[in-house]
Amino acid sequence: MAEADKLTALLSDNETPYLRVLNGRYRGIALLAAGRFAAAISELESTLNFSRRFRAGREMESQLLAALGEAKEKHIKSPSAHAPSA
Repeated sequence: MAEADKLTALLSDNETPYLRVLNGRYRGIALLAAGRFAAAISELESTLNFSRRFRAGREMESQLLAALGEAKEKHIKSPSAHAPSA
């Protein structure tokens, strides 16, 4: 997650639509790897919507969809996804 945060910080001053999609892709995958499935789903869905709306980074769509599918599957299977909130 630290590396994804560094990328976000680097792009904050120079964010083109393509770089926004690239950042969202890496951030979503980092969240997925960290086991933060709900956050990964949110990031990846937002990135997909942005990519489609602005027609940026469309070549990454298959990777975004694959990561989104994996995040949704893991979220459903994770015990914390079904635990009552406190």
